[in-house]
Amino acid sequence: MKNSGHFSFTQISGHCHNLAPAFHMRSFSIILSFIFILGCSSVSSVDDEHFSNISIKEDVLALDGKIDSCIVSFMFDSGCLVGCLIPDSTSNRILPFHEINYINGIGTTQVDSIFVCGFPYNSVNVNIINSKFKPQIAPNYAFDNRIWHFNLDSLFLRIDDDCGEIDDAIIIPIKFTERKGKKNAPMVNIPIVFSQNGVSIETDYYYLLDTGTPYGFVMTDPTKEILSFVDAIDARNYIDEYSLKQSNRKIVQFEIDFKFFDMTIPNLTCEIDTGLLSIDSELGNKFPHGDKPVVGTIGMRFLKFFNFDIDLQNKRLILRRSSCKFPSKAYNMNQFWCNDSGVVRRIGIESIAYKNGLHIGDKIEMLNRKRIADMPLEERDSLISMSQRLELCLSDGRLIQIER
Repeated sequence: MKNSGHFSFTQISGHCHNLAPAFHMRSFSIILSFIFILGCSSVSSVDDEHFSNISIKEDVLALDGKIDSCIVSFMFDSGCLVGCLIPDSTSNRILPFHEINYINGIGTTQVDSIFVCGFPYNSVNVNIINSKFKPQIAPNYAFDNRIWHFNLDSLFLRIDDDCGEIDDAIIIPIKFTERKGKKNAPMVNIPIVFSQNGVSIETDYYYLLDTGTPYGFVMTDPTKEILSFVDAIDARNYIDEYSLKQSNRKIVQFEIDFKFFDMTIPNLTCEIDTGLLSIDSELGNKFPHGDKPVVGTIGMRFLKFFNFDIDLQNKRLILRRSSCKFPSKAYNMNQFWCNDSGVVRRIGIESIAYKNGLHIGDKIEMLNRKRIADMPLEERDSLISMSQRLELCLSDGRLIQIER
């Protein structure tokens, strides 16, 4: 695999050198419009580095935190470009005594302190958005020059100024977009060989570093060669409520093996999701990337194979192969998803469920003759994902049977 261009990755052994400073997707364009005021805090240390303060489940990286005296469970989302983001639905619990100033539907407020995994966060500014998701946090790239060390073997996050040993590490430069002259979005150029069933393609693109993406990659701006590759492999097409509103949106999910440096990671679930948000148009014109396109995001289903450092001090991503295994969520064999109320939000257009009459917006009342409202969420999701036979009773009285 060739290393083309200035931002291809390298492998470095030895000690650290002083290098020159070098949410989900539907909320992303709103987040980019935030104006945020950030402050800086001093760095503290944690004595017991074996204390687990992060977790990974179904490719979601979660960590503990505290806003003033309130305990918060955050999703660490390196694609969250405003630092600390809280859903409006839970802001009253987390921020009970703070006035929230809303501008164009987006709220901001100042708090006394924020700690992440016992370390002081570099801002006391909290953003609030009217949406349902887990509270999110990421470095405030504009001002944070520390190093965020994620050790997945010990499930420990450390935030400090010490780059430490980097023996046998893979070093990938981070190139930031700029907003008002300050660092904004972390972009990485990673040459990778994608392959499936004898069909392969060598790629050399830029991606937004986005731990909030529960896939290996989400291609929001796929090139013609990527589209040709996906047409030639086993892939599944989906529609959802947003697709119906935007005729140019396309959702395709596929699994690939990919060769990265001297390792191959098999069965990496990736997705093409176009029409709703273009990472290239949002971010690609904000930094000089030459002839290498920005095609989307790279996420946790890739990063979970490494102990990784987001080194904001030297603008680089440091990867070391981890030894732990974090299972991904089982692939949905029946190819439809519903929300907590049982309303279908996404479905595969080649699926048996779709061909038998299940469509976006249908509400499932009973699943295999059990009320969906009485079923634990994990049991419901397991049935929908893996069952060979399903009987769905819909709110309009229709009965749909699925047998694979």
